Amino acid sequence: MAESKSRSFCCVPGCSSSNQKQPYLSFHSFPVDPNLKPKWIQAIRREEGHSFNVKTGSTYVCSRHFAPDDYSGGCVVRRLKSGVVPSLFPWNNFTAPLRRESVYDRTFKRQSVQLCCEDSDMVAKAVRMDHDYVTHPPAGALDEALDYIHDLEAKLQNTGLPPPTLFSRYCSSDDQIRFYTKFPSESVFTIFWESIAPSALRLVYWIQSTEGR
Repeated sequence: MAESKSRSFCCVPGCSSSNQKQPYLSFHSFPVDPNLKPKWIQAIRREEGHSFNVKTGSTYVCSRHFAPDDYSGGCVVRRLKSGVVPSLFPWNNFTAPLRRESVYDRTFKRQSVQLCCEDSDMVAKAVRMDHDYVTHPPAGALDEALDYIHDLEAKLQNTGLPPPTLFSRYCSSDDQIRFYTKFPSESVFTIFWESIAPSALRLVYWIQSTEGR
């Protein structure tokens, strides 16, 4: 995870940072650890293949995508801590995800509650709050949510528009839409799709046309 000193560009989708335009940023090469390197690639939402390959000395992630706690050292010399993964991106508004407490910390808190509380009901309540992910919801609690999902799916099928997962997963701004689709904005892409959707739905592929022969 060495910091680059030569001409460098950030490889994160939607990020146009370079050490020439942003000399105040640091640029970090991918780790050589075979277990940590795939986590970096997954975190930046890329896959190694024909269009992207991690190359030593030319593939970097800039410091915009690391949290302050990911660094050690003072203001002059800062280095990435061992084992850190980039976590700040345009698609999460450059906000680091909440880090869940370790099993040790949760166990310690639970045991402290058990020692301090003599009331067994209070102890049971504290344990349930720590492990509420294993409790089942009351009967019928999910029916309304399921009906709402079905209604949205029906509306999506009737519109003939492409599923929204393309934009919600990869594109949180017009810059990212231009990066992935070359369209200037989502509204322009939607207008284009609406104009070709009627013809696209009637499109007959060559393999289909030859099946009836």
